[in-house]
Amino acid sequence: MRTALLTLVLLLALPRGVAAQAPNGKAATRAPSGKAASQAGSGPSPIQLRPLDRATVRVVTLSGIRPARVQSSRTGLVRLPAIGEISHGTGFVTDRSGLIVTAAHVTSGADLIAVLLPGHTDALAARVVFVHPERDVAVLHAAGSFADVLSLPAHDPPLQMAEQVSASGYPVDLRERYPAATAGVVSRQLNSGSLQLAMGVNPGNSGGPVTNGAGQLLGIVSQRGAPEAGLENIAVIEPLRHVRESVERARAVLRHEGAPAHGEGGRVLAGLLADFVRTSDERPVYEKTSLTVLQRASAAPRTPEEEALVAAHAWNMGLALLESRSKAEPTQLAPADRGAAERLLSLSLKLARDVNLRAPHVRIHYPIVRTIVVSAGRPFVPPAPRR
Repeated sequence: MRTALLTLVLLLALPRGVAAQAPNGKAATRAPSGKAASQAGSGPSPIQLRPLDRATVRVVTLSGIRPARVQSSRTGLVRLPAIGEISHGTGFVTDRSGLIVTAAHVTSGADLIAVLLPGHTDALAARVVFVHPERDVAVLHAAGSFADVLSLPAHDPPLQMAEQVSASGYPVDLRERYPAATAGVVSRQLNSGSLQLAMGVNPGNSGGPVTNGAGQLLGIVSQRGAPEAGLENIAVIEPLRHVRESVERARAVLRHEGAPAHGEGGRVLAGLLADFVRTSDERPVYEKTSLTVLQRASAAPRTPEEEALVAAHAWNMGLALLESRSKAEPTQLAPADRGAAERLLSLSLKLARDVNLRAPHVRIHYPIVRTIVVSAGRPFVPPAPRR
């Protein structure tokens, strides 16, 4: 699913004195720290997860960042917050070494990939290890500890027409922390060799595992029928044999080249990506801790695209701080806030200038870099002169 989300845009549009609200209408609150947090932020999910669900992960990718022109209802100023070109889908952990299967189109064109385990707030860095050249299957490697895996059977389970099957995934809403289940039946094998199911799936389900009643893996979600074309409750999955082949090839790559070096920098950047796309409305738009995290992240980037992400997030946090105080620029803030805003905008400008100089081609997919450079750190668009 390709989307662009940012809570800052909502903050800019809120009138003064109106508090940000969670989707249920209650005041937004911070999720508890630590590895896992429930949807309500107060404990584990009351719904017991199957082994299939516990191994199902959310895959989030970044392929670009652009500026959005938004007029603030609080200050009347025009701001240019950074909006990410985000794709999100589903995958599953297939062994404890960190191999994750997903759909190839979920990660196509991605510059940065983050993986989130069910119920967890900490993001894991991931890299593509192998992509099937003809089938919609990709295999990632993520750094982390994986207690729950969905192993691949050595042979394809037998199938029967109208046999009940189910899938696990993260459809539509990036705020939800737990996978959703959907069920259907086997319809037929297509001429291409893929399997057609009578099953309702949505954007975000791509790459999710499909199993039979015994919990045996049958394949991964690849496509869905287009409702606008009158096609409903149709899903196409890539069958297990193609998944198994891709995983075997990925393991061969790892044996030959070794596992990708994610390192501490990769973990920090993955967490920053998850924060940038705002997977939860529970987090306030601006946090005092954001400056510390961004300063750590600024020392971690290995590519211009990663550096552009840090610059964009620092830019957004600077704008968010100003908007939360209903101020136009840092000089109008109280001393403590002024220092934070100045450091955020200065860090953003420094990184954007560096990217602009050493990798100007990045501006094609990350035009926010040029926006920040041209702004020279000014957090609003100057009003047009009166004639």
